[in-house]
Amino acid sequence: MVRDWLAQPPDWLEVVSPSSSVDFRLSHLDAGETEAIRLALEQRAALLMDERHGTAAARDRGLTVVGTLGVLDEGSRRVGLA
Repeated sequence: MVRDWLAQPPDWLEVVSPSSSVDFRLSHLDAGETEAIRLALEQRAALLMDERHGTAAARDRGLTVVGTLGVLDEGSRRVGLA
């Protein structure tokens, strides 16, 4: 189902890869966490991440990090459930 959705993504979806080179100080993280941090730095964006080491590395670089529960909590506030 996801592959079908990605085969014809909606207009609002933009897939972007980081353009910067690898930061070897992130070598203790997996590739997805490393790319997410690099892209958030380039885009000056907040980062959705739950993994402890990745979150710490992102915060060390000045990024705002929100976990899944934080997103759900904020969403519930906005719709008046909290």
